[in-house]
Amino acid sequence: MVICYNVNPEAVLNQVLFSATEQDNQCWYIYVLGLIGQEDSTRNYLTYHFDLRGST
Repeated sequence: MVICYNVNPEAVLNQVLFSATEQDNQCWYIYVLGLIGQEDSTRNYLTYHFDLRGST
């Protein structure tokens, strides 16, 4: 399976804006001060919770 990533060229740190597969499965990544979630093409939403070290 091939996954293509679209990265924000203006960000100080790497930010993946969305990804897509050959089967047209798409996923969008949501940022505020950092990554807070992702949403796929079927509108499923995942929230990222970080601890004090920045681990999920």
